[in-house]
Amino acid sequence: MEHATGVNEQISALNTVEAALLLQPKAEKIGVIAGSSLTEQRNLAIFQEEMAGYYHPIAIHYHSQLEPEALIEALENYADRDILIVLGYMATPSG
Repeated sequence: MEHATGVNEQISALNTVEAALLLQPKAEKIGVIAGSSLTEQRNLAIFQEEMAGYYHPIAIHYHSQLEPEALIEALENYADRDILIVLGYMATPSG
């Protein structure tokens, strides 16, 4: 394919979480947000797989494929000191 370009969308869950914890050491929980698109769900699966062997006393909560109202309700349970990681939220279940 000549004259083609692209963007590498590979994520690094472990590095992201560790950097976030350095920046926000008083965090009590981590929320991970993913929409419904194929890329968002793929990134969520990669994130969960990479974090499966990671231990930290802070719980990680996943908010995936939620409609905006449900996502807003879930996010109301986070304090300013907590960490939110957005893997993408371009598509909702209803489109």
